[in-house]
Amino acid sequence: MKTNRTSFIILFLAACTLITSCTLKTKYVITDANISYINIDSTFDTHLYDVAQGVLDEYYAKAHAIMDDTIGYCDYAMSKTGTENLLCNYTADAIRVIGQEIWDSIQIDMGLLNKGGIRTDMAKGHITVGDVCAIYPFDNCLTLLAMKGSDLRDLFKMFAKQNRYEAFSGPRLVVKNGKLESVTMNGKKLEDDKIYYVVTIDYVAEGNDGMPQFKNAISVTYVDVIERDAMIAYIKKLTAAGKHIRAKIDGRITVL
Repeated sequence: MKTNRTSFIILFLAACTLITSCTLKTKYVITDANISYINIDSTFDTHLYDVAQGVLDEYYAKAHAIMDDTIGYCDYAMSKTGTENLLCNYTADAIRVIGQEIWDSIQIDMGLLNKGGIRTDMAKGHITVGDVCAIYPFDNCLTLLAMKGSDLRDLFKMFAKQNRYEAFSGPRLVVKNGKLESVTMNGKKLEDDKIYYVVTIDYVAEGNDGMPQFKNAISVTYVDVIERDAMIAYIKKLTAAGKHIRAKIDGRITVL
């Protein structure tokens, strides 16, 4: 039975972890081993572990009070699908604004996030902390990169060739037949020798998710600000100013 086999593997690995985590000064030897099976099925929940359940019950209401807190209102459903889409535009624009507030002495040219880090769509209506956590579930920290224009151009060429576009704010791309026809940065022609400042997350800054160009950054500055927390604070600030969550398709990606 698959569940039995899985349970055995989990218990075996847990035992191995316990043994190997002991202090190096003490040596232990396995002298005997017994195998038992636990069926993970509907009957498993009929005998609750009272101590564990008590701990869960204590924090359940507190956790839900935090997660169910309404922090904003989205005027229309925003999807992450499509070449250019509302949720990617909204997220990248927000990260760029947040980054500008953090690094206020530097002109932020671009905000960029990996599309895969945006895990679900944003529904129309009231938005809670839990909704934001579902969209941005990872503990990635905001990061500032100084990048040469030539490396950014290579990144955009790769996007065009692969027909794959991440969430970005600042550049405008024109693509034809899988090739980058033109690229501007905030309304001006991208200059290969110019240094541009990009706000992203540490995961992307390390060249992950198929974006190795970021490994060529001239400088990297990390801050202890998690993307998810920054987005929650950003939405709260909008709400306090009487604004709703809104975005638009503005032609930052044009495929001919």
